Amino acid sequence: MVEIDGEVVRIAREFMPSISGDAWNDPRATLIIGDGLAYVSSASSASFDVIIVDSTDPVGVGEVLFTEAFYADCARVLDTGGIIVNQAGVPFMQGQELVVSTKRRASAFKHVTAYLVAVPTYVGGFMTLGFASNTGGLDAVPASELILRAGRASVDFKTEYWTPDVHCAAFDLPPYIQRYLDDALSDP
Repeated sequence: MVEIDGEVVRIAREFMPSISGDAWNDPRATLIIGDGLAYVSSASSASFDVIIVDSTDPVGVGEVLFTEAFYADCARVLDTGGIIVNQAGVPFMQGQELVVSTKRRASAFKHVTAYLVAVPTYVGGFMTLGFASNTGGLDAVPASELILRAGRASVDFKTEYWTPDVHCAAFDLPPYIQRYLDDALSDP
């Protein structure tokens, strides 16, 4: 995990321990207080399976995490079959944010889409998360396969939101959101 502001980590550990569980003490995890953009640009090629970008909107200081150059660096550091996920706005109110970020992801990745999540603190309904990979079909894994994979990884289903069926349904986009993706990917 790369976090630019150490105070964010301190506050999360102190005031939100139930969200992270024991993740801070997991020996598989490494916490780096630093600039994620700089980290990705200097990381070794094919060194990650997944990149999750939890950022602000693509304006101001956060805009650098939505550029073609950043996505190219992410594509370089992802292993075969690797994916990147990043916020892409509330499409009811920020449809153009989804269009622009989709076009930029498509400049570096062969397979680009989005999925939906409910974020009750955001106004306007669903939030879209951009999803990209150089391997197609990763967004269409059936629930039965997710159950098998979770079992092999000893993942229980005691979450308050995620289930294999919710996972699959998240990629089944309403027509107004799918049109934003289609527009982004059909317009060079």
